[in-house]
Amino acid sequence: YANNPDLGWKYATVNINIGGSNATSTTSSGGSSVVTGGTNMVGYVPVSVDQLLKPFINRGSGQIDRARRLAGLYIKWGQAFNIRADIAWAQMCHESGFLEFTGVAKADWNNFAGVGVTGPGAVVTFASEELGVVAHYAHLAWYVYPNHVNGYCSSNYDPRHSGSHKYNGDSSINCLNGRWAPAADYSNKIIAFANQIWQ
Repeated sequence: YANNPDLGWKYATVNINIGGSNATSTTSSGGSSVVTGGTNMVGYVPVSVDQLLKPFINRGSGQIDRARRLAGLYIKWGQAFNIRADIAWAQMCHESGFLEFTGVAKADWNNFAGVGVTGPGAVVTFASEELGVVAHYAHLAWYVYPNHVNGYCSSNYDPRHSGSHKYNGDSSINCLNGRWAPAADYSNKIIAFANQIWQ
């Protein structure tokens, strides 16, 4: 990992020669790799808008226009936070019901990850779609990094970014189980939607 004050943390891929053989360490998911519960969320993996839209297209979603608008923001802010946009996007798909918002949160709240929406009556809104995406990543950063990674890691952008730090040494998708949401299998939907992106 390298930190540039202007760009934030970036993940580098390196080749390591172990015992005479070449082993490559990479975060690239590619079309043939599989996202699992053990997949690290830290380390940006290049992904396109069209790839992010695949789960919406697979469902015949009526939210394609909004999804296309948001996809670019998820890519932009995934790079800024050095967090995988495919995984954050898959989490958004799960939390927002593919932008249908049939749960407590409403579409005009711009709260794509249910940040602070802990039950009926809990209202957490963001002034723009972009601020909602920033809040999503800032809250994820609270779980996957031991320290703040940029100036957006604060309660100014993430209203739940207070109290005890959520990082427990694990930055895999499975670290969200029972922590982001109470379910012990919370990550399963995220994994399924993330794999649709790479099909």
